[in-house]
Amino acid sequence: MGKITKSDAIREANRRLGNDLLKGSNTTAVNLNSETLLWWININRTKLGQERYVLLAHDCSLILLRIPPNQLKLHESEFKTIHDGRQLNIAISARRDKLYMRDKIGTGYDFSQHVIDRWTWQDITMTFTVETEQEVDGRWIGAVPQIPGALVYGTTPQDAIAKVKALALRIIADRIEHGEVAPELLEVTFKAA
Repeated sequence: MGKITKSDAIREANRRLGNDLLKGSNTTAVNLNSETLLWWININRTKLGQERYVLLAHDCSLILLRIPPNQLKLHESEFKTIHDGRQLNIAISARRDKLYMRDKIGTGYDFSQHVIDRWTWQDITMTFTVETEQEVDGRWIGAVPQIPGALVYGTTPQDAIAKVKALALRIIADRIEHGEVAPELLEVTFKAA
């Protein structure tokens, strides 16, 4: 999947939750460091008295943590600090062993107790552009530029559009079947160029 932005992670989590509970001000979103298998989180000590949400992203998954007010404040001395002690520096382990979901650089605080939801996360909507152009011989070309090989001829613009959409869906289905696109893909949309 690559890296997910904080705003995309919050948008997806709120969509899954069916509300707008998560905001930029109360949520931290981090991507997994694939070399260390750690989620690195920095939390300002002045915010320890507030409820915090943490979104941990890895490949096609998103884990939502809810940390109650003052919970981390109770264990503040257990975490490493940075920026002259103003921020807690937390490294949550993603290794599937006894350290999973524990702070690896502090005393091993267990964050699994704060997990409230997990989702498989994908680019939920794929929007493709359909382009048409008339050839000098009168035939119409339909193309979806984002999908290599999605190019057809039709007798009318509508015919070319219908044929290229069908071909694009066949290509996407083939990619899903061969593991190139996750089957969790929920929605495909076409728009005119």
